[in-house]
Amino acid sequence: MIVKVMKQVNSLNDYVNKNIGIQIIVLCLYIILLCVVSYFHEGWHDEGQAWLIARDDTLWHLIRYTTHWEGHPPLWHLILMPFAKAGLSFQFGLKLINIVICSLAMGLMILKSRLPWYFRFTLPFTYFCFYQYGVVSRPYSLMMFSMMLAAYYYQKRQEKPYHEAISLAIVSGSQAYGMMLALGIAIAWAFDIIKTDIENGCLTLSNIWKNKQSKALLLLFGISFVWALTMVPLKETAYVSLR
Repeated sequence: MIVKVMKQVNSLNDYVNKNIGIQIIVLCLYIILLCVVSYFHEGWHDEGQAWLIARDDTLWHLIRYTTHWEGHPPLWHLILMPFAKAGLSFQFGLKLINIVICSLAMGLMILKSRLPWYFRFTLPFTYFCFYQYGVVSRPYSLMMFSMMLAAYYYQKRQEKPYHEAISLAIVSGSQAYGMMLALGIAIAWAFDIIKTDIENGCLTLSNIWKNKQSKALLLLFGISFVWALTMVPLKETAYVSLR
């Protein structure tokens, strides 16, 4: 009985995977519901603050000063900046950007993920994927999208290491928490490279340097280091003195 049920489930999974129309319908349903709920969402103060910073701050002041108070890399503000400075309203501009980013993230999950269809069709409508990251317009949406992108390219990291490195660099630039996630994945990736060289009996510094994956990792670490420099707290941001 169990074997029969599993065969039916696998058969249904194969049918759904081959039928792109069903996947597109689910993605469209997600986008439509996200637009409807976002329309009635009243922006929180931190959402408005990010938009005002993007609208009123200069690029130099943002990197040199503001992000050190914000405690996060400036990537989210940099994405918002062209739209905010172009005169789009806070409610429309911010929600539109967030909806587009979340739609791309869920598009990757629904259309490209290896997860079973029942996970790919239900996860987009869960609390975090739909409301916390989709309706509430914060850099969480950027982190979700870049994590989906990194997950997609991770399985192709040997052929396309720079795609994976850039994906993780976006994760790192989305938030301070994203930086920890990206560097954790990068460290696991580095150990995988070393392990493969050990198994092949060719673990030398020259071979590691010739490996495109190693160069991609160096690029990732370099970008993450720059992100980290933009969020180092200033002296006047200390709440208490340790002296």
